[in-house]
Amino acid sequence: RESIVRVSFEACRSAATPLWSSDGRRIAYACFPSGEVYFRDAHGVERAKMAFKSPFFSPLDDWSRDGRYLFQEVIDWKTFHFDVGMRDLKTGAERPLLTDPFDEMGARLSPDERWLAYESDESGAHEVFVRSFPELGDRRQVSAGGGSQPRWRGDGKELFYVSPDRKLIAVDVRVGPPFDSGAPHALFQTRILPAVEARNHYDATADGQRFVVNSRRPEDASLPITVVVSWAAGLARN
Repeated sequence: RESIVRVSFEACRSAATPLWSSDGRRIAYACFPSGEVYFRDAHGVERAKMAFKSPFFSPLDDWSRDGRYLFQEVIDWKTFHFDVGMRDLKTGAERPLLTDPFDEMGARLSPDERWLAYESDESGAHEVFVRSFPELGDRRQVSAGGGSQPRWRGDGKELFYVSPDRKLIAVDVRVGPPFDSGAPHALFQTRILPAVEARNHYDATADGQRFVVNSRRPEDASLPITVVVSWAAGLARN
């Protein structure tokens, strides 16, 4: 309609990390910093309903196609440590999924709901791994030379991620079982924004042929840095 329509009206400082339901009829989002998670009719006809409240703000990662499972970042805000948790919306039960000493984030469930892709820094650099779901089996590394922000193609036969030099990478996969993946190959160079959170800064159409990317403007990349010296003396004069 060539107009902007607001969908979140809750008393949040920020309504963040929105997710579409698989049928496109609902939107889920989390409140920062209070931690409530809301569901809202995407057409704006019905008022938003609070699904549950987490103790702290937990970014939403993914929503299973059958609408049952919601995947969240579980953050220790004192140490800024990232784990992955899952909420069963049918039973209301919360389940820790990935709780290792290293950071794990960006969970994405495959279209057939049998494989979970995520990023981890267990090797010292962020890489993309895949494990079986719902019972977590051995991890399989998919990326090579670093990777983040995984995303499945609509049919589950390809997995995308972003390399450290901001290329959009694709990997052919066979979901089996067993799971198997091919060699990563670059699709194109991006000016993707630095990841300020675990959520993806890009999205792909179901057929994997078109992408929408949050890109840094060329003019912003060359903005000058201003350094103020002797600033303490200036405060004293005031």
